[in-house]
Amino acid sequence: MKSAIADYRYKVHCLRIVPRWGSTIYLTDHPRDLVMGGHTYRTDSGYQFSGQASESGMAPGVMDLDGIAGLAGIDRDQIVSGVFDGARVYAFATTWLTPTEDEEPLGVAIMGKTTTKDDRYTTELMMLVDALNQTVGLSYTPGCPKTFGGQEYAGCGVDLGPLTVTGTITAVTSNSVFRDDTRTEAPDYFGEGTIAFTSGANAGLKPLEIKTYVGVNSKSISAITKAASAVVTVGTHTFVVGDVVAFSGVSGMTQINGLTGSITAIAATTITVNINSTGFSAYTSGGTAALLAGTITLHDSFHYPVEVGDAYTLIPGCRKRQEDCRDKWNNIVNFGGDSFIPTQSTYSQVGGNG
Repeated sequence: MKSAIADYRYKVHCLRIVPRWGSTIYLTDHPRDLVMGGHTYRTDSGYQFSGQASESGMAPGVMDLDGIAGLAGIDRDQIVSGVFDGARVYAFATTWLTPTEDEEPLGVAIMGKTTTKDDRYTTELMMLVDALNQTVGLSYTPGCPKTFGGQEYAGCGVDLGPLTVTGTITAVTSNSVFRDDTRTEAPDYFGEGTIAFTSGANAGLKPLEIKTYVGVNSKSISAITKAASAVVTVGTHTFVVGDVVAFSGVSGMTQINGLTGSITAIAATTITVNINSTGFSAYTSGGTAALLAGTITLHDSFHYPVEVGDAYTLIPGCRKRQEDCRDKWNNIVNFGGDSFIPTQSTYSQVGGNG
């Protein structure tokens, strides 16, 4: 039973949308904006409840929300990019005469499937009680199941605040591959982390996950051949085919200084790059081959083109491996994986006679 009922003679409906990223959205279907709880519930969104259904018992209720994209802080780009995916929606009724926030609660829901047509959107809202209908179980895997940076009870516990960094893009390959060559972090430091733009066309859109991050990695050079594809001796290394390296500090073959080349082949102590050094002077000594640090590759592409000069916020990630938790984050006490569970190939073996 509800603790309060809004006067039916002056009843209006209001919504408070709390996304996982960005600012809270306040909406009302009253013809004028309503101020309550220190917030302005805006009426210019053209939103309305297109349907509401609920039943007694534990069957989840369902609400539909219609609105016009581009109004009240909800625009088409945010909808398409997933800013409101999984956002919490607090619906309540109140009176326009004396508006009171959450006066008659109608329910708490999660934003689900959203469809757009022209500049209108329709969103299905699934009530939170639906969580009680979900199958809950625990899977035992080598990887940690915890959310990186989660502060809940028995969660990861790593504080992401001090680890979050900012910067600007200095080079762009595509909407999913770009670089900030001022970054100095180690290779893969931001792998499986997230990046969000704070300026440019993608500002305010959903952060995207980072697939790979190329960090600072340089090796001293001891020899360079004169060949159509120069072979560079760097000693034991971790370079891979496809890496782009820059050369500096080389004596003798000074023409290679300042050049960059893609690695086309590797051996235990050498790399082959697509730089034709046949016309260069002979190598004498010194120099370094360094990866172009700060290259970020995403799992998905940003909605709008990424431009040089766009400002961003970067949060490092975790690949959920035991060695990451132990060596990278010094957080092994909170590791939630089961690294020593035998695989099926091990426990299904049949014993023999030795």
